Amino acid sequence: MKNVSISIASFAIFIGLYFLAGLELFYAVGFGILLLVHELGHVFALNKVEGTIRGVYFFPFVGAIVASDKKLKTENEHAYFKYLGPLAGTFGVLITLGLFLFLKDEKFLNLVFAGSILNLINMIPVTLLDGYGILRGSIKYVEWIGFLILIIFGFFVFQEYILTLFFLIIFTLFSDSPTKEATGFKIYEVVLASIFMLAMVILTIADRESLVWNVPLVVLSVYLLGIYIKSTCFDKKNTQQNDLKLTPLTKKGKIVWITKYTLLAFVLFALVFYSS
Repeated sequence: MKNVSISIASFAIFIGLYFLAGLELFYAVGFGILLLVHELGHVFALNKVEGTIRGVYFFPFVGAIVASDKKLKTENEHAYFKYLGPLAGTFGVLITLGLFLFLKDEKFLNLVFAGSILNLINMIPVTLLDGYGILRGSIKYVEWIGFLILIIFGFFVFQEYILTLFFLIIFTLFSDSPTKEATGFKIYEVVLASIFMLAMVILTIADRESLVWNVPLVVLSVYLLGIYIKSTCFDKKNTQQNDLKLTPLTKKGKIVWITKYTLLAFVLFALVFYSS
């Protein structure tokens, strides 16, 4: 019950802060619901692989996560878990599109665009996003492909705070590849991550007009660095379990997941094109 209360509170705060930041209440609630539908896709996947859900937590201007005690031990489970998020999100966008066609209200069309962009960003194969989990067992070094996609995409969409986003994405690339044993952070990686985050703080202070967007990215990256260092350097129990390797996808599994990924990406691009 406590976890449910925290989830509901985080959802309310998520909507409230978007509203206070100047977004109309309709869009703040609508965007929150679309993100919730996306996360419920992950919840459904975890239930299928017998995972215990601890809660769905929302972070304003960043996104949301599903907390669970389930350890995904195979690439198939991981791809399934990650794939159902943007898949559910696409259904949510299609329902919103249907509401627009029925009600002829431009606000719903704007939500279609926002929801499609949300899903497209999540489909980029970078460490923290769903696209990485979907494709990491299928394509070697997929995170570098995602990194290039994000830089190109971000240059056109996030010009005002692209450098801050750039540093955050570089930081996420420090996590270990799923094809290798987890070894934890190396000293030079911690130093580089610290330098990047210091640069992010300086950029955020200098770019005062984009504080609403930059500050959450800085806070998120500092939090992630702390969690990674704690779990890889100071938590002996977790360190001893870091030799767990994920079972690779079969050749058929790779073809299936890449095909699904491509089709879903095509649908999302089509929705963005239609709504814009």
